[in-house]
Amino acid sequence: MKPEFIAGDEKRFFEFIGNLQEKDKIAIISHTDPDGICSAVIASRIIKPDYIDFINYQQGIYFKVVENLKKRKISKVFFLDLVVEGEKEAIREIEKFAEIVVIDHHPLTADLNSRKTIFLKSESRFPATYLCYYLFSKIQKIPSWIVAVGIIDDMPQKYNEKNCNKVFLDFEIERFQCDLWRVVSDISFAIAYFKNKEKEVYDLLMRARNPEELKINEIVKKVRKDYEFWLDRYKKAREVYGNLIIFTMNPKYAIKSFLINKISSISENKDKAFIFIREEEPLSISARCQDKKINCPVLLQEAVKNIPKTQVGGHVAAAGARVPRKYLSDFKKNLIEAYKKLNH
Repeated sequence: MKPEFIAGDEKRFFEFIGNLQEKDKIAIISHTDPDGICSAVIASRIIKPDYIDFINYQQGIYFKVVENLKKRKISKVFFLDLVVEGEKEAIREIEKFAEIVVIDHHPLTADLNSRKTIFLKSESRFPATYLCYYLFSKIQKIPSWIVAVGIIDDMPQKYNEKNCNKVFLDFEIERFQCDLWRVVSDISFAIAYFKNKEKEVYDLLMRARNPEELKINEIVKKVRKDYEFWLDRYKKAREVYGNLIIFTMNPKYAIKSFLINKISSISENKDKAFIFIREEEPLSISARCQDKKINCPVLLQEAVKNIPKTQVGGHVAAAGARVPRKYLSDFKKNLIEAYKKLNH
């Protein structure tokens, strides 16, 4: 299926790729989740970056990126699966010394296309992995299991074990090749294990010719133990306010997103709104509502009103926020009120 780009020009993108030269110093900056990491792997197989970094949304992160790019004398930058519209100042600073390509699928808030920036934005329903697959596979064949991993993780409502034939047909994967759902969960656990060192997972995927070559069983065992503990804890300690479910957790590994994705994608939970809070500084908050009756970014924006130093971003069905830890009780109180108002 051809993705619909609501900003940007494919022709310009292919001209840019065709004009890359040996002397160019190329950087890829991508998101830390499976969609972002698989996007970076796909792009790297074509453009061979000199520098790669994975970032999460946090205060001031883009200006650290600018300094790193300057220091490395980067001339071409690819931002993948990242919302950059709110970082116009940082983007304009990069444009002083490099050309930029942005490939993203988060809701459009501004069109950043310029003489120095190619800004390709699709509808939210097309994950960044799919966009990179669509674009870069026109240049060179991409291993389809890597594509499927990123897309399955970002679209649990479409690709799951009940309609598994669809993913195999869509990406021309022989069913005997691998257990895709096991591979997706293993990679998610590996990302949780290597939090803030996501390039380790990228390197594993770049080296592996097939899923069996990942060799992450021991890592997965450690993280799975933590995951199963918190899954059991969720059943006993979640807070239920009608169809709003709040769960506060403090896992050893970064399993919050994987846990909320799994729970929210269960068929009987499709009409519920889930908020999972990891107790760290700042609080790491994930929101999910698979039937999209509650707009997750709007819900979180309402919940952080009057709380300083917060960040919110994401899609209608999935969003995240950062809130200073000392405002946990204020956030939860605001959240419950906001949900009542939006669900009225």
